[in-house]
Order: sequence, then structure tokens, then C-alpha cells
Amino acid sequence: MRLALSLEALRADTRPRWVLAGAALDLDFEAGRYWAGRVLASPEALPGWTSGAPLISGDGLVCVGATAWRAALPDWAGNPEEGLTVRAEVTETQGAESVGYLVILHAGSLTDRVAVLTARSALSTRVTRDGAETFIVSAAVNASARYTAVLGVKPGDGRLAVTGVNASAEITADPPPLNRFEIGGFNSSLPLDGIVHRLTLWRGRLSDAHMDSLT
Repeated sequence: MRLALSLEALRADTRPRWVLAGAALDLDFEAGRYWAGRVLASPEALPGWTSGAPLISGDGLVCVGATAWRAALPDWAGNPEEGLTVRAEVTETQGAESVGYLVILHAGSLTDRVAVLTARSALSTRVTRDGAETFIVSAAVNASARYTAVLGVKPGDGRLAVTGVNASAEITADPPPLNRFEIGGFNSSLPLDGIVHRLTLWRGRLSDAHMDSLT
């Protein structure tokens, strides 16, 4: 019986070892490896990818100004009770000046969103439901260096962790139903200039210790 159970467990866990533990979506642009419940040959194979062929350098996904890369979120993201955690690893272009979206998860508008914006010297979060902001936290970053930002939210609880900084813990949040994600901007007035090395999404709000270990 134990052998049968072990074999069943092996068959059920088909994810490669490079996928970050428990991730529902793991886009490792730098290494050219993509996971969305199965191995994908390219980002264009993601459900709902509408952005054409991505511009990928040796370091990752290139975002230049108004360029935005879009795809669908897993169905479970439509239930805000689930909560979620998103991690982005990025290097910003030196000299870039505009405020821009590093990553935004949304339901078609800014009325319902979970987002991380960069203002070059700092990151800022936006969790909005029915037009009301429920989680706004900022953390300083060194825009000339590679850094990682991890945002975790569930009803009543939000947290941002950034390389070298734990910006907040246990602050009220009210995430909305979501169905899409975008990297590098929601519109032309909020662009991103830089390289996104990796983007990872988890179902549920990870523990503080787990979030810190990912920065």
C-alpha cells in the first residue's frame, strides 16, 4: 500500500525542480523556463497571452516604456478569499525617470487591482477593490541594482517584502476578484523601463518567513 501511495505521489508532482516551491505560475525569463501547471515552451503559450512575441535578452524580459506583456490569471484568482502572493525580480534601467507598473493583476481596470509600482527609489503597492484603496505601502529600493519584491495579500491581511527591507506586516487588505496580469505597465502613462528576470505567482498568502526567504 505504501509503495502504491508513493508512486501516485510521484505521478502527481510533475513540476520541474527549478519551479519555486508551491508556485502556480513561474516565468523564469532569464533562464528561458516557464511553468503554468505544466512546462511551456515560451510565454506566448500562456492562456490569454495577447502581447505578441516577448522581447527577451540574455537577462530576461525587456520592458521599454509603454510596452506591457499580458496574459490570463488562473481561474482561482477570481475568488478573492483564496489570497495570493506575487514575486517579481527586476533590474531597472539606469536613468529611467517615469513612475511605472512593475506588475499589475487586475479585472480589466484600475478599479480592481493588486499592483506593485516603481518610482525608481521606492516601490509602492496598490490593492484596490471597487475603487477603494485597501493596502498602500512603500519600501525603498536601489534602482541601480537588481532587487526582488514580494507582495502577499488575503482578506484582512497584506504584506510587502523587498530585498533588504521588510516594509510591512499584518496590514489590512481587501483583494478583489482578478483575471489578468500585466508586466511593465497598464497604460502608456505608467511605463516600466528595465528587465524583469522572473515573475512568480502563488495561490494564497505565503507566510512571513517564506516571503522573506524569497527576497
